[in-house]
Amino acid sequence: MKLQTVEQKKLAETIGNKRKGKSKRNHIVLILLSLLSFTISLKASLWIAENFFFDKFFYYKSIKHGYLIPGKYLPYQAYGKRGRDLASLTEQTRELNERRGAPQILGTTDDGVYTIAVVGDSMVWGQGLREKERFANVLERRLDRISPTRVISLGYPGDSMLDNYIKYTLMKHLNPSIDLYIFGVVDNDLFLNKPDRYDSALFEEVVDVCREKPLFYDPPFNPSQDAQEHTQQYAQNVKMSFSDSYANPCIFKKTASLLPQRNAIYLIFAPRSIQYDQHFSRMEEIMQRNELFILTVSQYFEQMSGQELHEKYYISDGEGHPSAFANEIFAQALFQEITRNPRWRFTDLMKR
Repeated sequence: MKLQTVEQKKLAETIGNKRKGKSKRNHIVLILLSLLSFTISLKASLWIAENFFFDKFFYYKSIKHGYLIPGKYLPYQAYGKRGRDLASLTEQTRELNERRGAPQILGTTDDGVYTIAVVGDSMVWGQGLREKERFANVLERRLDRISPTRVISLGYPGDSMLDNYIKYTLMKHLNPSIDLYIFGVVDNDLFLNKPDRYDSALFEEVVDVCREKPLFYDPPFNPSQDAQEHTQQYAQNVKMSFSDSYANPCIFKKTASLLPQRNAIYLIFAPRSIQYDQHFSRMEEIMQRNELFILTVSQYFEQMSGQELHEKYYISDGEGHPSAFANEIFAQALFQEITRNPRWRFTDLMKR
């Protein structure tokens, strides 16, 4: 009788331990499911916020979308690939100026890899977009499927055509083996920045020939400004930068005369024909006079209504930079030009 009681106790303990073990596993599973559910909900919420409420949740808040945080300095490297090449350019320029030698920039060599340097402002930087959505990244992926290709991205918000010329000059000096340059062209390219943004000596060299008139500088952007007010102010600023009361038109003419002709494409991002825009028309005239190769994208959007264009070309109502869809179009236009026109010598690599 006593033996049976001991056996019963052992059996009871065994059953109890199994129940405790099962309960513990259930708790662990429940915790894991809760964490998984939370992660999925968070990702879903962020996806909805980004795709349907961009202006309210992401506008000027996310460095993953290339935004410069007002009042806070972040180095180029903080922005991932989109800032990596520019960081390398500025660092090696600094080393060169300090007479430490002239290292070859970004590790590029004449090794059978077709190398493109894309130079520009926030349109090249991809403000409002993730890195993979930028046309420089899309173009690199498409060309690389045909022949080894490397795209160096040298865009930064607010850069002028003079800044772009300076970046090109530094790049050419540090690495003369670039196969093709692509310059982004926008109507605010006449705005000027501080002389020391990239190289003050090169800045002064160009500006000195136009010193008789005052300079119009790039006004600071106010992220809290109403979108409509910002659009109106922007239009006024562009008008002032083209005014002959300022030295800016003279500086643009001088810059255009120094930009490369042989191995460069000048991509105008405007979604409508530039012949109807007095500022773009004036820029085009100056560029054509200097025999610069201009590539437009308006033909890809000409069949769209005004409403459809607004919805597809721009990221959102509050973010007036080109969308991922528009960047796909930019990449497509460049891809077709580079692969079909023997002038750019990409076809030479394709035949190997």
